[in-house]
Amino acid sequence: MSSESKRQDRFRLTAAVTIGALLFAAVGLTVANTRQGPRLLDAQINPGAAVEGAGERLVLRVDQTVAELTADQVTVTPRVPVAPTSDGAALILRFADSLSYATTYEIVAKVQSATTGASATLTYSFRTPDGAFYVLQRAASNADADAPDQIVHHFIGSTEQRVARRQPHIEQYAVADPVIGVVTSDAAGASTFTVGPVDGSEPTQTLADNSDISQLKSSGPSGLLGFVLTPLNDPDRGDGGQLHLYDPVAGKLIKVSGFDGKPLEPLDWAFVPGTTSIVAQTTDNSFYLIDPLNGRPTQPLGGHSRMYGFVPGSTTLIVDDNGDYKAIELATGKTSTVPALDLPEAAGLQQLLPLGGARGYVGWVATQAGAASVVVINDGNVRQIYAEDPNPSGGIQSICLSPNGQYLAVAKLPRDAATNPDSSGFANRTEFIDTATGRTEHDVAGSQVNWCN
Repeated sequence: MSSESKRQDRFRLTAAVTIGALLFAAVGLTVANTRQGPRLLDAQINPGAAVEGAGERLVLRVDQTVAELTADQVTVTPRVPVAPTSDGAALILRFADSLSYATTYEIVAKVQSATTGASATLTYSFRTPDGAFYVLQRAASNADADAPDQIVHHFIGSTEQRVARRQPHIEQYAVADPVIGVVTSDAAGASTFTVGPVDGSEPTQTLADNSDISQLKSSGPSGLLGFVLTPLNDPDRGDGGQLHLYDPVAGKLIKVSGFDGKPLEPLDWAFVPGTTSIVAQTTDNSFYLIDPLNGRPTQPLGGHSRMYGFVPGSTTLIVDDNGDYKAIELATGKTSTVPALDLPEAAGLQQLLPLGGARGYVGWVATQAGAASVVVINDGNVRQIYAEDPNPSGGIQSICLSPNGQYLAVAKLPRDAATNPDSSGFANRTEFIDTATGRTEHDVAGSQVNWCN
């Protein structure tokens, strides 16, 4: 055999071995792929929105199409009910309740490939933001007449703070991040309303002056501000003021009309959480659902004596019918009666706030002796989480809940009006109570926490 033939034989042998090895590797890779379950590529969630309300979605994107799965295949720690669905190569988990502040959540999902049937366990964790809030701190009573008040940004459990606004005679404010609206007054009692970036990066804009401005509120994540305006130089003005909405993004001021098409003069009103719609109570105690931005028809909600606010993380409104409490589901228009609230016989309910989920309600109650406390009412059980200071001048002035119902802000009356920095009659300190444990988590000077408006 010639050397040329030997070289050709060796080449053929080498080529055959190489091709065989490649075929073996390809077969092995194919088998391995059929046994490889879905792998997590990335995840998407807005933790800030997840604490503001229920229904926020966590999207887990994987490298394969996944089969449908049930709730028992998903574990969330700490426990939160979820509704899972699959959409191609994405697993979508919708949280049925709002999440807690400053908490790390771990998700474990057992999934299966829709094409190969191979299974895998996906894990992912994320942390929610700290509980942030704003509070109004007034100048000392013995300070100069034009000494500035200030609006301060805090975090629960932290000493970190930042002054967002510093102006004399602040009466009201509302935060619709990234903007803040502030109402100030002059010596004659006339109000001026200004709006600007909460970080002070741009000059403020005056939306109204020489007016009586009240009921300033924020829609929160929807980014709107609303207020009731009565011009003081209007000779034809009546006893009530007209509701206006302001859209900072569009720079648009909207006059809200009522059911009859006339300017709306509300007795009380509120933004529907997570939307640009509002609920308004008129002077005859009629309630209406109004969508000023999108022009949908106004919906009457019946007559009720008082509005107590929304169940956290929902569009369910709690109202009072002269002692009978009702829940109105605005999405469907359905009205249901709140189960009887079992309170001690001598206790009178001054305010009722829903906690959301299966957590019941927070009630501000007072006894015939005049003492006040805050209780959690759930499934017939009454649990006290806060008691008024025995000192008569250290009582509760107002209460409101964080957007997720985790904390209760308790504003307290001044103890010494002569030296206290809140001598104008507003609460001088606010305590933040964990509604689950009753523990005081934070205590700051000031009042009018932004959660309340």
